Amino acid sequence: MRAHLRRFRSTYSFAALALATAGMVAAGTTTANAAGYLYDVSGNTAPGGSFSGSSPHPMFRNGTSANLLSCATGTFSGSMPNVSNSTGVIGTFSGYTFSQCTMPSGATATVTATVRPAPLTVTGGAEISGKLPAGTLSVRIESPTCSYTLAQTTVLNWSINHGNGFQLMGTLTPQDVKGSCNLVPPILFAHGGSFQPTVTSHPA
Repeated sequence: MRAHLRRFRSTYSFAALALATAGMVAAGTTTANAAGYLYDVSGNTAPGGSFSGSSPHPMFRNGTSANLLSCATGTFSGSMPNVSNSTGVIGTFSGYTFSQCTMPSGATATVTATVRPAPLTVTGGAEISGKLPAGTLSVRIESPTCSYTLAQTTVLNWSINHGNGFQLMGTLTPQDVKGSCNLVPPILFAHGGSFQPTVTSHPA
């Protein structure tokens, strides 16, 4: 059957982000998920089915307007082995790094992400999308005048568009704040980029 693909967008709509925030790979089975779709992962030539993708300027937005943090690059990673007719779980999300980050003042910031590995389970039917559970991602920011942790206390929404464009978005909650940080919760986070595997959906 014809695969259902959605076009990957490399830029983020703030309105769309606000709206979006309001097991392991099931190889060998052909029972459709509740939405009646199956999922194929192809083209991954990396050892063990690993994947990574990066793109510039992940978005950390303070409250409703100001950029909280500027990073030259964000890189996400995990595993996504080739598989046919998965009923929903297509891989695992397990890593994030941020490089060359600065505060609004221009001061250099050290940004360290901690990821608790979580399955990428498709729940969107023909649309290849799902949610990472609360507690999957934590981001620590430290600068000379301000330090804090951005904790994921609710789900983060993820999607794969155009077959190999990964996008993640949601809200993060400031914790363990020290110094003059001028934080206005919630902190809106969005990032995405292309990776090697191609993921498609098809009716069962």
